[in-house]
Amino acid sequence: MTNIVEQVQYRLKQDASEKDLIASSNNLNLWVKEQKGFLYRSLAKSAEGVWIDIIYWQDMKCALDASKAFGSTTEGQAMMEFIDGSTVIMQHLEVMTQVAHDAM
Repeated sequence: MTNIVEQVQYRLKQDASEKDLIASSNNLNLWVKEQKGFLYRSLAKSAEGVWIDIIYWQDMKCALDASKAFGSTTEGQAMMEFIDGSTVIMQHLEVMTQVAHDAM
């Protein structure tokens, strides 16, 4: 079985605050951690204001099941309030090779 990386790229709405997005993302973490096959999640931002949400999943089925459920959750809907939907690019990528630091 191959791990999957879910990558979601987006920009914030004009009136959205980064602080509110991060608080919402932290709330979403509680839901994500409970999903079958969840391995790791991080949220990052480029200097140009592009946000990247990266989630590692055990396999494609787990990734797709969580993606499908995301929009109907309170946490997912709250996070989407800050995201400019016209900028969203979502991908599910098959991990070809990986390594982790021993301390992780």
